[in-house]
Amino acid sequence: MDHISDENQWWTAPELEPDRTWKKPEVLIMWYELNIDTVVRDAEDWMSDVITKHIKAYHSRHGTLPDFNVINTTREESTTTFEKKLNRVVARLIKGNFCYSRGESDILPTTTFDQIKNKVHLSCSADRCTWQGYDCVFKRVEFQEDLEVMEREIRQREKLLRALDEDPKTGFATIQAVFTCCPSLLSCSSPQTPMKFWDY
Repeated sequence: MDHISDENQWWTAPELEPDRTWKKPEVLIMWYELNIDTVVRDAEDWMSDVITKHIKAYHSRHGTLPDFNVINTTREESTTTFEKKLNRVVARLIKGNFCYSRGESDILPTTTFDQIKNKVHLSCSADRCTWQGYDCVFKRVEFQEDLEVMEREIRQREKLLRALDEDPKTGFATIQAVFTCCPSLLSCSSPQTPMKFWDY
């Protein structure tokens, strides 16, 4: 699906994942640390505006993303300094994981990341893909909060399969027909990390 046409705006980002086709505009997740000289409460919009303002100002002057990822300022923004730290220090790390296929109640088939083919970017955390000939959606863990959500989705699909007394390897067609919901075909596990933090 490389460069299907200009109007569809498909392209590949081989430096990230050679088997993933991205759609423009590419959405990059960039982490920024904002340090303020005082406690600020209920000011998420203000903090977001401060970060956005400095990123835009840098981009308008240099035409590139900032060479900083830490902003130190005051509540009044009277003085502001910038720093560069390793991304793994600034980013929100994912702590813990959801292990699947080891428990007695785990009935969905599992696979490894390299068996998920033809990934086409739908959003930051989801790709349309193929697995063993099936048209699927592959979801990635972006934030720690995703772990609980994904586990809940998997457990709900398992309940549906048990209620229908269906074989987990073939019952997804019934789930789709009866409940009009996207079945979970598998749980992906791999020693490779599909998304990783980059150190600059």
